[in-house]
Amino acid sequence: MPNSMPECTESIEPFDPTVICPHCLNKAAASQCQTDRFGQPGVFVCPTCRARIEPQDYAAARARIKAEAERTCNAVQPVNNRIASMERLRQRMPFALLKRLVARVSAAYCNAHQTELVQDRDARRALRAVDAFPASAYYLSSWFSLTGRPLSHKAADKSLSSWSLRCDLTGNAIAVQGADNRPTTRGVHAEWLVHNALDLGIRNGDLPSDMQLCTNIYLPNPHANEQERICYGSSFFGRGSSYLNSIKPLYTQIDCLAITRRAIYVLEVKSRGGDIRVNQNNSPARALPDGTTNSLMPAVQQCEAHASAFATMHPAIPFERIFELTIFANCNSFESPHADFKNNVLVSTCSDAHAPFIHAIARQEQALASKEPLFSLDEVQSMATTIRQRYGDINGKKERLHMERIALISTLRPRC
Repeated sequence: MPNSMPECTESIEPFDPTVICPHCLNKAAASQCQTDRFGQPGVFVCPTCRARIEPQDYAAARARIKAEAERTCNAVQPVNNRIASMERLRQRMPFALLKRLVARVSAAYCNAHQTELVQDRDARRALRAVDAFPASAYYLSSWFSLTGRPLSHKAADKSLSSWSLRCDLTGNAIAVQGADNRPTTRGVHAEWLVHNALDLGIRNGDLPSDMQLCTNIYLPNPHANEQERICYGSSFFGRGSSYLNSIKPLYTQIDCLAITRRAIYVLEVKSRGGDIRVNQNNSPARALPDGTTNSLMPAVQQCEAHASAFATMHPAIPFERIFELTIFANCNSFESPHADFKNNVLVSTCSDAHAPFIHAIARQEQALASKEPLFSLDEVQSMATTIRQRYGDINGKKERLHMERIALISTLRPRC
């Protein structure tokens, strides 16, 4: 699958945050904890203690460390109180000789209780490290490995995406929420919800263990020309020019691909509030307060276009084995007569507590169990790795080019 699109000329390194090991509390770069190449969802190992790190380890470690640290701090508290009392006494002494005498007694007391004071220092250091556990769990997740998206990102150019997320640990899982109400924040959070549901489905055995996820994929558009980006602004081309109106997007951006031995699932994720209703024809609409509805069919059509683009790049894969899944996240309510794929199309929903599309994919895989597999296990892994390496966007370069082109097209589009 050759990538015919030019790369950005400037060098942009992937964001490589510092994380804390839940076992030894030492710091390391996220890429140093990954046994596979950065940008692949591999196994995480602490470079210091060599212990394997799972994102869910942080919740158990936080509870354990907090309990141990609080016990230590409570045990050493009388020592700290005595030291603080002698320091207050030293400051009240009217003569320098008496101040030095009290200071000498305080130093001797500290030396006698050096072991307890070291334990107290280590306990307080551990409590400070625990505060960074949620972010470390986020940065050592398969989501960040595949997307490279930090919790917070502020783009220098207003035309590019900016978002802000906040992370916490609930039980043995990572809980991510939007820190503001910007559309891009809602969009990134919705994509995280869907990816996390898929990842948990694979871990829990609800989905095939051989399923591979490719998130935030940019397929090159063969009809686009990178050099067209520099034409606008030339006096030769005026607004409304047929040449300018023929400019196409550089990429087809796919939110998520789920690849199994028997099928390809193309997911389009949208964050939409309100009450969403889907009719018998898989056409979604949002109910408005005045009783009217707002059609959400463009999202389904976008997913269909993405599936067609993927099929064009992989003509050997039968199109009937490519399934289109449009997911509306964080809506107030969702109703659909279809719980399973209809003509390879499904419109579903996702939230923190509800992801019915996981069971729809599982049932579809069961229905395909009697059919001949498309790929071997090695071919599934190889295909996913190739897609991530060639069409992934760990450093955000493709997104920047894509958004610049979309902004250019919007500028050139004639206004009625």
